[in-house]
Amino acid sequence: MRSGKIIGTILSAAVAAGIMAFFPANTGKISVSADESGFVIETDSDGDKYISAYTGEGGDIVIPEGVTWIGKQAFYGNRKITGVAFPESCWYWVDKRAFAFCPNLKSVDFKGSVCGIGEEAFYACTSLEKVTFGGNVSNSSNGGIGSYAFALCTSLRTVSFADPDADVDMLGGCAFADCIKLNSIVLPSGLGSIYDDVFVNCPALTDIAVPSGTKVKGSHIFGYMYGKKTSSSANTYIKADGSTQCSIYYWKVTDGNYSESTGKITQKNITVTAAKGSDGAKYAESEGMTCVYTGGEQGGSPEKLPAPQNISFRTNGGDIVLGWDDVEGADGYRVYMYDSASGKYKEYKSVRTSRCTVSDAESGKEYKFIIAALDLSDGEYIRGKASKAVTVEN
Repeated sequence: MRSGKIIGTILSAAVAAGIMAFFPANTGKISVSADESGFVIETDSDGDKYISAYTGEGGDIVIPEGVTWIGKQAFYGNRKITGVAFPESCWYWVDKRAFAFCPNLKSVDFKGSVCGIGEEAFYACTSLEKVTFGGNVSNSSNGGIGSYAFALCTSLRTVSFADPDADVDMLGGCAFADCIKLNSIVLPSGLGSIYDDVFVNCPALTDIAVPSGTKVKGSHIFGYMYGKKTSSSANTYIKADGSTQCSIYYWKVTDGNYSESTGKITQKNITVTAAKGSDGAKYAESEGMTCVYTGGEQGGSPEKLPAPQNISFRTNGGDIVLGWDDVEGADGYRVYMYDSASGKYKEYKSVRTSRCTVSDAESGKEYKFIIAALDLSDGEYIRGKASKAVTVEN
């Protein structure tokens, strides 16, 4: 890998934010050629060949051997290509929006490893059904699949890695957002990090295994919808419950032309498989999702303990005193308070009895709480089902 091709400081900042951005140092045209298949091939200052445009007849295309990377918007809006295969020589990267808005592209096949997939590289390829990675998606630490890379690929069903131990530096924010038919993705053991909203609005995704070494660095990773509950409401995050409908926007293609459309989705409940103590397990537990620990044990939101019932409250000056019915078999309870900034319920306090005092509550402010019973098993507290929310105005 030629270090001169990536501006390290800018890229590191982008990766830290969950946004993929590659920067070629000098892409000035040293030489330009168009082969008989319609690929416009240029040579960068490092002597590497890249595709800057395409004027061919389309169909299932194969990137020519010797091409190292794909330039920005090289195939943007192309209506003719139906499939693309990348040879092992194309090892560097696919630039921003390189294949975005290609309405008839159905399959993408990387034969070997590639350093990274840029932002919105395959954005709104509405016919794309399958993506296959033959090797790594890595540049040792700062490569991976960029933000919105496959977002709004509304026909995408399967993403597969030929090597189950492939290195993938990260999945950037919203990388697979609004892939409403995605039902199969096996994350390789070498996945480094996952950022915000990667699988938001993926209602067909009902189970996912998170590798033990993968860092979960964002929120609403999976198990969430984002949109409107009603026509008059504002967009918001809606947690999967298998019944709540959410209205979302997506791209619709008619006669090759894109137009914005709306539709309703219902996110099914999701089961997470992860190692105990891993980021994946902690995420599932914090969100009240069912977590099957590697080795077969189930945690997260098990059936063992039901949700607390009959939650009551009273205010006492600056305090809110919550109470509820005892749950048989509970070894304690965990109280969560709604945080409007993040749109999530965050842990407030764990208590041993069916009573909790919330101190220093602001006068005139509205508070929301949910409560879950805890079961002490093998030295760990396993969360039961969460209660219905209770709203208190102090």
